[in-house]
Amino acid sequence: MIGNGETKPKSVTKVNFVRKLMQDCGMSYRDACRAYECMVSVFENAVLAGERINIGEVGAIQPIWVPPRTAHMGFKRTKGNRIEQISQHYFLDGRYKYRFRLFREFMRRHTLQWFQ
Repeated sequence: MIGNGETKPKSVTKVNFVRKLMQDCGMSYRDACRAYECMVSVFENAVLAGERINIGEVGAIQPIWVPPRTAHMGFKRTKGNRIEQISQHYFLDGRYKYRFRLFREFMRRHTLQWFQ
């Protein structure tokens, strides 16, 4: 969990999804893996199309367009891990960033456990 001193947050992986599908839905391992792969392909297609992904009543993964810009970096790292003062300009292309947004109703009904 984040915030309680651990360096790496726990992850929910394919194992968790397959186990839950087998326990709650009575699916075989093969059917649960197929259902997981189908869900992943829907996520992949939505990300490739730049679409918003709603995840039940929990929240949404939203694409946010970041326009192109010029970035300025005032140093250069040289041999021996030394830093040299220099003016460098880079052009960053436009890109999509994804943010996860919890729905207010979900937050109102539940207590988030990562702050405890």
